[in-house]
Amino acid sequence: MDRFEKTLSAIDKICNELLVPYAVIGGVAVLIHNYRRTTKDVDVTLIVEIDEIEKVGKLLLKYFKSLYAKPIDFFEKYFVLPVIFEPTNLRIDFSAGVSEFDKSVIGRRKRVRFKSTDFYVCSLEDLILYKLIAARPQDIADVEKLFQLNKQAGIDKAYLSKVAKQFIDLERSDVFEKLNKYLQQYHL
Repeated sequence: MDRFEKTLSAIDKICNELLVPYAVIGGVAVLIHNYRRTTKDVDVTLIVEIDEIEKVGKLLLKYFKSLYAKPIDFFEKYFVLPVIFEPTNLRIDFSAGVSEFDKSVIGRRKRVRFKSTDFYVCSLEDLILYKLIAARPQDIADVEKLFQLNKQAGIDKAYLSKVAKQFIDLERSDVFEKLNKYLQQYHL
């Protein structure tokens, strides 16, 4: 097993033992959805209620080493727990999925095999939405490539549009606008 396989296997085992539903997002999910590029970490969305962030954070810190002096304070403030899985020295960013969108992502996740490891990954559509929300240059590049590589495989345009419209109410109309641009550009 390589370091990503070992880390993903540990995430799956630990989250399942802790009964914390999760989905891998970010660069590893991009790889799973047909875009071969490099990544340096693992991004994971966890379903955590706001009043359970401290408890879940403390449980995760039994298995992973924090990158911050006050990790629980950071997790409660920013909803992200950056850690290292020491056996592989690989960074993991656990995000507290507290929104309805995050819960939907977990409901739509898929169990996949990466080399010799099984784990949960977000759907292609949810990955595209996460990337549009983040909107950093790498995320936008990923969205373009994901549309190029997967347009023949059947992207659920109706789902994407429905969810992207919901971000207008959250003052993120850019998510809907960018999505429509890509849907037109790739004739979906």
